Amino acid sequence: MTDSSDKTQLGRELTVGAHRLGEPPQRITLIDDSKLGPLYSRPSFWSYFKQLMAYRHFILFEGRSKANQNGQGTFLGRAWVVLDPLLQTALYVLVFGIILQTSRGMDNFVGFLVLGVVFFQNSIKGLTSGNMLVQKSQGMIASFHFPIAVIPFASAVGNFVNGLVPVIVALIVALLTQPELSLPLSIIGIFPLYVFVHLFGLGCILWSARVTAMVPDFKSFVSVATRALFFLSGVFFTIDRFDGHDSIQTIVKINPIYQFLASARTLVLDGSWPSFAVWGYMLLWAIAFPLTGLIYFWAGEDKYALAK
Repeated sequence: MTDSSDKTQLGRELTVGAHRLGEPPQRITLIDDSKLGPLYSRPSFWSYFKQLMAYRHFILFEGRSKANQNGQGTFLGRAWVVLDPLLQTALYVLVFGIILQTSRGMDNFVGFLVLGVVFFQNSIKGLTSGNMLVQKSQGMIASFHFPIAVIPFASAVGNFVNGLVPVIVALIVALLTQPELSLPLSIIGIFPLYVFVHLFGLGCILWSARVTAMVPDFKSFVSVATRALFFLSGVFFTIDRFDGHDSIQTIVKINPIYQFLASARTLVLDGSWPSFAVWGYMLLWAIAFPLTGLIYFWAGEDKYALAK
């Protein structure tokens, strides 16, 4: 007997049984559930990637709509986009340049510091943006069916837009404080460097969002990690201060954020280009980190709706 006839026979028996018990016969409708599946499922990675690309216009719109919100609800409004990096640089100049005197031997400590502060903030923004991102987006996740990686990608677009003005401010300050005012040709290298920084930031968002979605306690670890990276990325010192300590220099050099900061200073303050090895190292991080982050994030796709 075929599967279809089995279901028909079962429906007849249930109807007859109910009639024998003195209940009025009822119609039983059998539903074909062969094409039904879990509500929150994980497709193959390639299918997931194609779905994600289908949402590219939404990602761009969502990212731009959430950008440039710094200063909302204040009297100065968007002026804080410019004031914030200037005030932070002034604070660090006071603390590290004047009080701690880490500026000794530098011709342009202000330019060195402003480039370090701004590019560090752009590099590290992904960690803080991805921290508990899935939990913060539960309203959207519960209301619509879409690849959840759309949310980290939109956040990365917002960070890219938000970082443009501070970087322009940093470039202007760094050039104006140079002993010999000039506009080096190498400054055009800032654009691919900025793209590398934010591709790396996308990887940070994907990794951070997945980890904190599965283990919310990691949100405190992310905060500690950002502080540690501030002191290990050469924001306010040169690597020369570790001469004679090869192990410490190696630890600092393998940090991709240090390479981003050092490359920005080389392009703007030194007027030269980083070596091919440095460009290749930064490119490797800019490609491999978001790619592995996307794979890791995709692997938890069926769990994000339940994240607390």
